[in-house]
Order: sequence, then structure tokens, then C-alpha cells
Amino acid sequence: MSRRFLRHGAVFAGLALLGTGLAAWLSAMLPAGLLAAQGAAEEENPFAVSTKPDTKPAPQPKKAVADPFRDRGNPFDPSAVPTKAAAKSAAKGRAAPGAAKGERGTTGSRRTIVESIGGEAAIEQALLAATDADFDATPLADVIEHLTRIHHIPIVLDRKALEDASIDPTTANITFSLHGLTLRSALYLVLRPLGLTWTIRSEVLFITTEDAARNMLITKVYDVADLVRCRDEKDMPWDDYDSLIDAIEITVQPDSWMETGAGVGSVAPLSFGNTRVLIVSNTYQVQTAIAKLLEDLRKIGAKAAPDQKPPLRQRPNSAPPPGQGSGTNPPRGAPGFM
Repeated sequence: MSRRFLRHGAVFAGLALLGTGLAAWLSAMLPAGLLAAQGAAEEENPFAVSTKPDTKPAPQPKKAVADPFRDRGNPFDPSAVPTKAAAKSAAKGRAAPGAAKGERGTTGSRRTIVESIGGEAAIEQALLAATDADFDATPLADVIEHLTRIHHIPIVLDRKALEDASIDPTTANITFSLHGLTLRSALYLVLRPLGLTWTIRSEVLFITTEDAARNMLITKVYDVADLVRCRDEKDMPWDDYDSLIDAIEITVQPDSWMETGAGVGSVAPLSFGNTRVLIVSNTYQVQTAIAKLLEDLRKIGAKAAPDQKPPLRQRPNSAPPPGQGSGTNPPRGAPGFM
């Protein structure tokens, strides 16, 4: 009986000891397991509210990014459009009013960039403007750059023609004093001793040799109805192209015309309807002189015939009566084609 009791007591004691150890182990492992389970649940449930303290660093303010248009103005901002004074100053190569000293405009040394507004019309207007300059053994290239800068028009040297004529614009020196002359006259006086001239070509003032300029022809059409219309002894109208064409070819650079010299210039009359025109092909210089001649003739004609009647002039035998033309464009010397 005692042995049985002792045996059972030992078993109960071992079980008790085992239970105590198991309880201690469970008490130690349970918090870690709960925390791991809770973390897994939070990862699986994105809408769960976390009870852990927020250990993320506070967001830092973003650094300001420099505006690349701060100094140049926003091209999409209407208020950033330059003023007329600023645009005009920039086109002239000067700083706008109020700009800091030392700022450069669009005009550089040696290579001058000029924005030309108006093309040929702007150049023709600049040719009538007065110019002042003193050149003392100044290279031609520097003279051209100076005139480009002060008159704000593009002036280009014909390098090929100058090279063919053995003229180096960097060594061909010019000594001249210009005061109160128009740019047109100044260019003539400066370029003539070097055998050079100028023309307007491709909307630039083109400096070239006289030989090269003779072949740079342009064609213009002149309305001459009031200058060729005449009336004969019977008060019948007819068109006298011959007198006007002869006056042009004899007085305006005679050696530039095929009819009167060794030139390549030509002039042709054309009549259609009530229109009477001359189609002239020649250099820019000749065209300018023709326009001036026609203007002077109109001024004189207005004074001589205030009643505006066509002048009385004997009709040549070759001139057909009005309304009886050949039906084709009359050759030179065949006025009266209606």
C-alpha cells in the first residue's frame, strides 16, 4: 500500500513539475507570438489602424527650383512682352533705357548683325538720310561696318567680285570726311575711287565692283500713259513711245543699253486696254535714275498743260490710227497700238 502511494506521488510530482515548466514557457512565448500575429494581420489588412508609434521622419520642405525664365521673362506671360523702346533699342544694338552699364546689344565688333524691317523700302529710306564720318586710312571693311551700325541697314560686301578685282577689304584704305551728305552720295564718293559701286539685292545693300554690277539686272514696269499719249493735227490720239524711250536711253547711262551702247539693258513698250507701260530691265542705279526722270517730266508736263490735254505732236507715217492696231504687242517705234 505504501509502495503504491509512493509511486503515484512521484508521478503526480513529475506531472506538477512538468506543468510548472510548461506554464513558464507559455508565459514567455505568448507575447512574442501575439505581436508577430498582430504584425501579420496589419500587413494583410491595409485599413487596420496601427497602434505602433510613428517612427518615420517628419517631411522636409522642398527646395525652391530656380526659374529659368526669371531673368528673360516668361514667354507665355503677356506682361513680359518687351516694350517698343526696348525692341527698338535691341534692334539698334543699344541697351534699353534703364539697362545696367556694360550690357551689350545685338551689335558686335567686326561681324555686325542688323535686323532689317521693311527690306528694300527701309534701305531706300536710309539712303536718303544724312551721314557724318571721318575716315583716315580706314579699311573698307571697317567703313562698311561703321555705316551699317549708324544707319541700321544690312550692308554686304561682294567678296567674290572684290577678290576677282584683287581688292582686299581689310587692306583697301579709305580717307574721307563726310558731313551732311546723304548716305547715297557718301557711298558714291567713298566707293568710286576703288572702282566699286552699290546696288540693292535680296533686301541688302550690296557692295560690288562696277563690272559685276552691270550684269545685276532688275526688271521694273513703269506706267507711262500720261507721258506717251499725244494727239495729231486732227485731234486724234496716238501713243508716242519712241520719244520717251529715246530720252531714257540717251540721257540715263547710255552705255548700259543694248540699243545705244555695249550694255545689256533693254526697254519694251506694252499697251493693253487703257494701260500704257514701259518694261525696263537694267541695274538698280539706272532704274532709280529712270524713276527720277519720269517724275521730273510729269512735273514739267503739269505746268505746261494745265488743261491736261495730250500734247499736239505730228504722227509718224508708221503709226496706225487709233483702234486699227495689228493686234499684237507693237515693237519699239510702233506707237498708237490701242
